Amino acid sequence: MSRVVFVRLVGFMIIVAQLAVTPLAAQDATTYAERGPYTVGAMEFLMNADSERPVPVTVWYPALSPDGLPEEIMYDTGLRAILPDMPDGMVFFPGSAIANAAPDAGNGPYPLVIYSHSNITSRFFTAYLQEQLASYGFVVMAAEHIGSAFIDGIVNPPEAIEPYALAVAYRVQDVAGELDLAAQLAAPGEAFEGMIDMENVAIAGWSLGGNTALLLAGARFDVAAMTEWCQEPGRDEPCRLLDYTAQIAGILGFDPDAEGLWPSFADSRIDAVIDMAPGWSMAFGVDGYAAVTVPSMTLMGTADDPFGTVINAYREVSSTDKALVAFEGAGHTIYGNCPQFWIDGQFPFCFDAAWDMAAARTYVKHFATAFLLAELKGDEAARVALAPDAVSFPGITYEAVGF
Repeated sequence: MSRVVFVRLVGFMIIVAQLAVTPLAAQDATTYAERGPYTVGAMEFLMNADSERPVPVTVWYPALSPDGLPEEIMYDTGLRAILPDMPDGMVFFPGSAIANAAPDAGNGPYPLVIYSHSNITSRFFTAYLQEQLASYGFVVMAAEHIGSAFIDGIVNPPEAIEPYALAVAYRVQDVAGELDLAAQLAAPGEAFEGMIDMENVAIAGWSLGGNTALLLAGARFDVAAMTEWCQEPGRDEPCRLLDYTAQIAGILGFDPDAEGLWPSFADSRIDAVIDMAPGWSMAFGVDGYAAVTVPSMTLMGTADDPFGTVINAYREVSSTDKALVAFEGAGHTIYGNCPQFWIDGQFPFCFDAAWDMAAARTYVKHFATAFLLAELKGDEAARVALAPDAVSFPGITYEAVGF
């Protein structure tokens, strides 16, 4: 398959330039980037199986391994269904989990984390993070958001934006469905009985998934503010979202003529949020972030905020516990993990101009794990590790309130 097709997979996300500087490497005291004490299992489910939009969901969880099986798995992206001649290296993502392992209910229940993937990628692109959290005693669920997943990046024309704009709404519905599914799976006699603590729930996401996470945590779109913001020249691309606000509103079930701050789509079951490079951040304006009161962590690259709106996800939320992890010089892609086949093929989505990708993932794991341990498990050592005077890593600018 040509490289051009793969470039289409990244859609409207920022494509990094050629490596121009020595990539930064992770150093010192990234305690929570180490694998946790639990064996990790992975299990597949299908939401809305009888509907026009069935949604695959993967669950990662603390597992039993009485036979000492290696934590090895190949995640199937489903791309071969439309491109049958693809080599395995393009279709399957290697991971570190045991497929369908028995859940470790004896040490449960465990807090729940919902993860939302970036636009036209896959839930498996960040499986390293889902696995990491499961190894520390979390149950993690991630849907393949139909309409803005890998396959959609191939079948839709390059100039398409409508499917991804409407995904803003469909993803909110997906997350609500995942939360319902989690409660069902945790019921007596079900697959995860005794495994899921529905009283301690977080949501995390990257790019468009970060937008989704913020919406479910309480952030509100500010159409009036975005309309005004879009009057400035050079903002045509992100402002195409405004062409679809009526359709988004219709899917979410409120007056499509609404202006100003939209209603809140916060889910009261969510207790914390991690947003990584949240997409369409300008759609929240400034006031739209204020309704976020749950503990929050924002991760971003300083080269990935050309309009100065991403950082508002940290500055403008009302959370009493909040943290900002800024990767100096980093672009939009540092949160992912390409299969070796993609790396060998030099696909630009697998690299960053300023950062070694493995180093960036080390910091992502460290900060996300510490944050969720502190907020969902009350882990005081993790909370101490997030105090501003405890964070001193090369290439990382860190701010925090409440730690």
